[in-house]
Amino acid sequence: MNDYYVTCLDKSFEGILSLKLIDKISSIETIVTVCYLPPEGSERGQHVDEFLTTLQALYI
Repeated sequence: MNDYYVTCLDKSFEGILSLKLIDKISSIETIVTVCYLPPEGSERGQHVDEFLTTLQALYI
């Protein structure tokens, strides 16, 4: 990570994290979004519709 400036763009919803990476030399920007949806039967897997709506909003 020493070659990039890293900014957290969004971590407002548990299980979804968006990072912006800017190359220190070329200034090329890359946005990476990672997500984790717990299994439906688990204690934290109750909000599938809200999770998918939030994830979809990132692309609109």
